[in-house]
Amino acid sequence: MPCFMCKTVDQFGECLCLPLLDTSCNSCGYLNTGVIPPISLAMRVAFRERHRIPGSIFNDCCIMYWCNCCGWCQIAREMKARKSAVTVINASTTMLPHPTYVPQPSYAPPPNHAPQPAYVPPANQVALHPAK
Repeated sequence: MPCFMCKTVDQFGECLCLPLLDTSCNSCGYLNTGVIPPISLAMRVAFRERHRIPGSIFNDCCIMYWCNCCGWCQIAREMKARKSAVTVINASTTMLPHPTYVPQPSYAPPPNHAPQPAYVPPANQVALHPAK
């Protein structure tokens, strides 16, 4: 039983040796010494809270006090069921084509307008800037 408890705690993500801190451990579980094993109770409550399993601290205390082995088996069974119930969703991406160049329409001036003549500076401005 201690090895089973350590394995279960390790799968939960806690320190492997945590259950060894509980007192009065024997080979088939815990002896009823009038004390609720604190680590066992904490483990059960933590698992129930993490996975939002309905229940109460009173129920957890009763199970871990009267049948600690059953409590650990319930935790391990629930943990195993939650691991096997994993749903994998494959995501796919859609590649959009590269944007193609769409030429903009050119707007020609209306036919009744004559093209403008090229710019020629006035004669008085040409005299101010002599050629080199």
